[in-house]
Amino acid sequence: MNDIANKLKDINKTKFENGVSKYFSREKLKFREWEVLGVIQSLLISAGCDAPSHAVESERPDFATYSPDGLPWAPVEITEILRPDYKRGEFYKCDALSDPPSPYHVPQELDEPWAQLRSQITNKASKASKASKYYPPETILMVYFDIGRSSFKDRRTPINEMLLEEHKREPFLNLAEFSRVLILTADMKSLVQLHPTAKTIVPDKGSWIKGSAI
Repeated sequence: MNDIANKLKDINKTKFENGVSKYFSREKLKFREWEVLGVIQSLLISAGCDAPSHAVESERPDFATYSPDGLPWAPVEITEILRPDYKRGEFYKCDALSDPPSPYHVPQELDEPWAQLRSQITNKASKASKASKYYPPETILMVYFDIGRSSFKDRRTPINEMLLEEHKREPFLNLAEFSRVLILTADMKSLVQLHPTAKTIVPDKGSWIKGSAI
């Protein structure tokens, strides 16, 4: 059983020691899932919400998590949402290859962002929900939404607000297969809950371009 906060600290210290490409490879998937779990745990705690303290890797779903008193907290499944034209870790690769080094690479706006992203969110939830027959009913779906404000024409509205507004306009499908659905934004600083009740847990405070995890 691993302490989630300590696991996140270890990952942050060593994540790029073998290069960016290595960290974003399939081989390091579990490390990136630990990162998402660790960041969401820290955001839940910062918001005064109940959060797990320890976790154990599993196959279906990705983690079994436990409360500080050692009791089961909830099974957790981790997934991600990427731009349709984006390769995982591309921002970091562009930064590393630029001369002089760039603080970040800014992608172009998507023509119809929600038309594309809605299908991704629905498909990810659908894929996870099909596998959910193997999951306990209390499983939580944690989604890393690796798409920053630069992908949208409106760059002033925080991602958490856009997500909630889009969900209000037309609810995302397949979310009810899980006891809870949490969305971590690209900068890993904002947390949204889409199910069972749609709300912002930790608001976006302004960083909007660069993502980092899965």
